[in-house]
Amino acid sequence: MTPKTDGSLWRRLFSFLSLPILSLLFLLCEPTGYALFLLAAVALHETGHLFAFLVCGEPLPRFSGQGIGLLLTPRAPLLSYPKEIFVCAAGPAFNLLAALALLPALQHGQAQDANFCFLVLHLLTALLNLLPIDGFDGGRILYALLAWLAGPRLAAFLSSAASLLCVLFLYFSGIFLFFLANSGPQLLLFSLLLLLAEAKRRPGLFSS
Repeated sequence: MTPKTDGSLWRRLFSFLSLPILSLLFLLCEPTGYALFLLAAVALHETGHLFAFLVCGEPLPRFSGQGIGLLLTPRAPLLSYPKEIFVCAAGPAFNLLAALALLPALQHGQAQDANFCFLVLHLLTALLNLLPIDGFDGGRILYALLAWLAGPRLAAFLSSAASLLCVLFLYFSGIFLFFLANSGPQLLLFSLLLLLAEAKRRPGLFSS
């Protein structure tokens, strides 16, 4: 007898391929040509996290890929809430420090276009990662802070709600800018990646 097909295989295949494919499309639509600057900003960001692990005396984490970036997984048991906040905040802090370091070069007009682009990319990397979205530094900081103050159950509910609201705001902002303000598709594609990630974490989110 032929096994019953319920579409689960196709759903798993779509879930596996959608994030990498949309990530590639997002990068291909990036018009500035400063991809190396972006990679450098991301590398410095991850260096900040690694530095924080060393300062806390924790083993260096494992690196793994996820649809929209890198994921650092601690090798030791779960970090304490203060350490979690410090480790998560270190990445954006390194980007902000790099942006501050570039300000004197801008004031003296040295390679102004390249320095300005690099500064903006560092700022965007920091601010983007500080958004209160599950899996982002901001989401992890929010959860750790709430769990520290109010307990893990309430923290899980509030941080999950904040993540969903933030993703929906970015998604509808991307739709508005693309269709009504003739903006580029970058925000729309990026927000679609986040929406797919939310749907993957919440299987019943968009079910009827």
